[in-house]
Amino acid sequence: MANAATALLHARITSGLGASTATSERPRSDHHRLQAVLDPAAAHPRASWGLESPTLRMSSLLRVAGGVLGGTAKTSPPGAMLGDRQRPAALPAHAVESAAPAKAVPAGLAQLTWLENNGWIWEVAGVRLLVDPWLLAELDFNIPLFYSAKKRATKDLTVAGLPPLDAVLITQSLEDHCHMKTLREVARARPTLLVIAPPSAQSKLEPLFKNLVVLAHDQTTSVSGADGSSITVRATPGDRVGPPWQARENGYVVSTKGPDFSLYYEPHCKFDDISKDEQVDCVITPSVSQNILGYSLVAGEERAVELARQLKATYIVPMLNGDLEATGLLSAIVKTGSGPEAFQKIASPEFTVLTPQPGQPLAVPPTQ
Repeated sequence: MANAATALLHARITSGLGASTATSERPRSDHHRLQAVLDPAAAHPRASWGLESPTLRMSSLLRVAGGVLGGTAKTSPPGAMLGDRQRPAALPAHAVESAAPAKAVPAGLAQLTWLENNGWIWEVAGVRLLVDPWLLAELDFNIPLFYSAKKRATKDLTVAGLPPLDAVLITQSLEDHCHMKTLREVARARPTLLVIAPPSAQSKLEPLFKNLVVLAHDQTTSVSGADGSSITVRATPGDRVGPPWQARENGYVVSTKGPDFSLYYEPHCKFDDISKDEQVDCVITPSVSQNILGYSLVAGEERAVELARQLKATYIVPMLNGDLEATGLLSAIVKTGSGPEAFQKIASPEFTVLTPQPGQPLAVPPTQ
């Protein structure tokens, strides 16, 4: 089943719209065609790296066990594209009733495609971001005896098979977020592509990309799409993956104006340092907690609901970023919380839960 799913995903992403042109020169009509591909219902209403320094070794090792380590900068338009566009399948039906009325935001303004683990392709108001990509080789943090993981459904997706991109977004410096084998391949194909990352990843990414924007907490940058659309990316405090004196990694708020829409993403559901005044429309967060020997790798369940409540969100997009084919000594002692069905019960009807399927675009707000 996994091989069939990956073949289908590869076909969806790598064919269907013809030969590609430079992202910065993509014509508006092509953008409209892309929107139709990503939202078939709208177009056809009747159809549908290794471990860090020795100081960080223990913290990183613990996170490996879960497989889930899981000033304002001005950016320039990205350069050449990575591949041809392909036609994804119709969106699955997965909305849950919400008690909170949604704002007047067009359905499908954001299209979120989960690539398993922490990886995503987001298209928000026409601007496309590749988030925490891991597309090559196994994920082993250079300690395969202790931990090694493969994806279940999207393992055949490669860098060459990606659609055109406007930027890459990195949340952490650890390998399951800043996967160097993948990013080296991206840099070879598109060295001028805009990359947004936390300070912890700067030394790794600076030699690869000519257009690197490093965001400390509360700093912002803008990303432009080929049709002139623009989004704002603001860094927020994320998880602390090292000793207590180490700076936290990044979460992000991605927002657009006219219509106003925003989403929040932090891959460990760690949000103690987030401002109480923060407010977003959509939260992307782990929904199932993971720990090892009582040490929290990733939060979820009730904490994910608390996060959405604090941010006054309407939609929750839950992640299963530890759902991998894992082997090794550490993989056997990871404890997980309740499953996605249990999370949906505790999150609704207060929130609309939109569950992503690997490789399939998810419309937010939902089209159904």
